[in-house]
Amino acid sequence: MLAFDAGDPRAVVVRMPRDPRAYAAELYAALHALDAEGVEAIFVARVPEDADWLAVRDRLARAAT
Repeated sequence: MLAFDAGDPRAVVVRMPRDPRAYAAELYAALHALDAEGVEAIFVARVPEDADWLAVRDRLARAAT
């Protein structure tokens, strides 16, 4: 799970930065780390809808396909 805050204690949680540029810089490393853990599914907390987060939303959409 990529999240701003902790979630379910059973989940593997990667805390992500609240700054869109820092989030974008860490995104693929976080996804690879979760993949290396062998998780069955990756859930991503919704990122803000404003223009600063456009690149992050695009990267998440591409990663989801």
